[in-house]
Amino acid sequence: MTIIDIAITPDEFNQVDIESVISQLSERNCDYYSSPFFAKSEEAKSNGLLIASAVFRLLGALTDFHLMRLDIPEQPYVAKYEGPTGRTAMPEDFTEEELALLAQTAKDIQDADLRARTADVIWLRKKDFRMAGLAVESYLESGTLLEHPEDWSQSADRIERALQLALKINSKPLVDKVISHIENVLAKYDGQDPSFLTIKMFELLTKNNKAAPVKYIPLVERYAKENENQKDWRRARHFWDILEQLYRKEKNSEKAKEASINSAETHFNEGLESLNIVPSEADSSERNYPVAIFHLQQAYEAYTKIPNAKSRQDEIHKKILEYQEKSVEGLPRISTDPIDIIDFVENAQNFVRGKPLFEALLALATASKSESKIALRQQVLDLSEQAPLLHIITTTIINEKGKTVSKAPGILSNDPEEVDAAITANMYRNSIYNRSLKVASTIDPMRYQIDLEHNVRIQDFYPIVFNNPLIPPGREQLYAKGLYEGLIGDFLTAAHILIPQLENSIRYLLYRTGKITSTFENEGIQNEYDINKTLRMSELTEILGEDVVFELRGLLTEHAGSNLRNLFAHGLLDYERFFNTEVEYVWWLTLRLLFIPIIHKLQEVQNATEEQQAE
Repeated sequence: MTIIDIAITPDEFNQVDIESVISQLSERNCDYYSSPFFAKSEEAKSNGLLIASAVFRLLGALTDFHLMRLDIPEQPYVAKYEGPTGRTAMPEDFTEEELALLAQTAKDIQDADLRARTADVIWLRKKDFRMAGLAVESYLESGTLLEHPEDWSQSADRIERALQLALKINSKPLVDKVISHIENVLAKYDGQDPSFLTIKMFELLTKNNKAAPVKYIPLVERYAKENENQKDWRRARHFWDILEQLYRKEKNSEKAKEASINSAETHFNEGLESLNIVPSEADSSERNYPVAIFHLQQAYEAYTKIPNAKSRQDEIHKKILEYQEKSVEGLPRISTDPIDIIDFVENAQNFVRGKPLFEALLALATASKSESKIALRQQVLDLSEQAPLLHIITTTIINEKGKTVSKAPGILSNDPEEVDAAITANMYRNSIYNRSLKVASTIDPMRYQIDLEHNVRIQDFYPIVFNNPLIPPGREQLYAKGLYEGLIGDFLTAAHILIPQLENSIRYLLYRTGKITSTFENEGIQNEYDINKTLRMSELTEILGEDVVFELRGLLTEHAGSNLRNLFAHGLLDYERFFNTEVEYVWWLTLRLLFIPIIHKLQEVQNATEEQQAE
C-alpha cells in the first residue's frame, strides 16, 4: 500500500518541523505519536502544505504500531488495531520509495525514539546493517530518557530491542555497549527499584551468552534474600530463578538445585501470606483461600521438577486439601437479580475495576463456570415439552458452504439411542447460545476493562503459567503469549496458539496419571492420541469433572457443537470466525483451567492407575 502519494526529497523531509509536534507531548515514545502526526497532516493539508502533510502522514503510519512482541525478534511490532474489517499500518506496508526516503533521513531525526523506530523498520525490511546500528544507539538513548523505576517497561523494551539487534548483526562493540548500559542501570538502583526493572536487566544478561554470569551471582543472591525478608515473594522468586540459571551456566548443579528450592518456597509462602491480606468488602466473610490454593499448587508443581523432593510435595499436597475444605465455594462470583444485559456489562466491569492485575485476572477466570451437564439436559427436555413440534423431526446442521456437517434425530423418537443422541446434540447447540450470552454480558466486558486499566505484557502471565500443573515444561511462554493476545482482543493469534497447546495439555494431564496417550503402529511408529480421543477418556473426567469435559467437547470436537479444533486443524475457519464468541470463550476457558485446583484430582487418578497396574 502507498502511504504518501507525492515524491519528497530528503531536504524537503528535513525542512518539516517534526519536533514541533513531539515537543508538545508529555510522553516521549512512539506509542503516543501517531494521532498527533495524523492530526498535523490534516491541518497541513487544509493549509495547502502538501509536502508537510505527506511527511506527517508517513510518520503517523510509522508510529501506528507498537513494539510489543519482543519474543519474535523478526516481527516485534503489533498493529494498533486489528479486527475483522482490517488493521492499521505495519512495517510491511511501506513502499520501496518510502523506505528509501526514511533511510536517507533517519540519522537526522532529533527524537531518539522516532529515530530508533525509523531505523528499526528499515532494518526489518531491507536488512541494512547501518540502520541496525543506528537503531541500537537510538534505542539506548530512548531507554535512558524513558527510564523509570516504577513504570519500567518502556525503557526495558528498548534496551532489550537494542540487545537483540546488536546480537543479530554480531557487532561486539555494540553488544558490549548494551551490556555496559545494562550494568549501569543495575548499579544505579542496586536492587532497590520497587518493581521489575532490575529483574528484567538481569534476565537480559542471563539470556546473553556473551555476558559473564559468575560476577552477577553474589548480587542476585543478595537481592533474593532481601526481597524474602521484605516478604516480596514475587520479586524474590524472580531473583532465585535468575540465580538458578546463573549457577547452571557455571555447571554448579547443587547450587542451582538450592536456588530452585528457594524459588518453589516463595510460591508456598505467597500462598500463606495471601490468607493474611484483608479481603475486599465483597468477600468480607471469606479468607482468600482460592488465591492461597493457586499459589500452593504452583509450589507443588515447582517441586515436581526438583529431584528427591517427594516428601515436601506431599506436605504441600496436604495443605492444599486442607485449604480446599475450608474454602467451600470461596471462588468469587458475580451474582445479581435478573436484569438487562447492559446492567450485566456494567456489573462485570465494576467487578474488576481498580483491582491489581493478578486479582483482576483471577476474578475474570472465576466469574463464571462450565454449565452443569445435568442442567443442560433438563433444559433440553423442558424445551421439548414446551415446543414438541421442533423436536419431532431430524435436525440437520449445515456450514456456511451449504454442506451437511451434523444430523440429530428427533427427541420424540421411539429408539432410546436416538433419543439420547438427540438430547446430547441439543445440549451442545444450546450451550453455544448460553456461552454467547456469557461472553457478551460478563467475559468480554471484564476482559475489556482489564485491558483498559492495565498496560499488560506477555510477562504478566508468567506467574500464572509457570509451575502450572496443566502446562508441560517448555510450553509456558506459548501459553503466556496466547493468553496475552486474547486479552488484547487478537483472538486470531490466541486461537492459533492456545487450541493446539490445550490439546497437548490434555494429553499431558493423562500422561501424568500413568495413562498411555499414544498408539504403536506398524514398523514401530508411535502416534499421539488426538483430542477427539483424549476428551472421551474417563480419567480426564475424573480430573476436570464432567461439566468441563462436556464443554470442551462441545467447543472443540463435536459436530453438533462448535467443533473449533477440527475446523481449525483442517483450515475450515474463515478470518471472521476467529473473532466470534466461541473463540473468545476458548481463550477464557483456558485461563480458567489454569486457575482451578486440579493437583489433588491428578494425585487420586494417578494412585488409582498405579493400583490397577499393581493388580
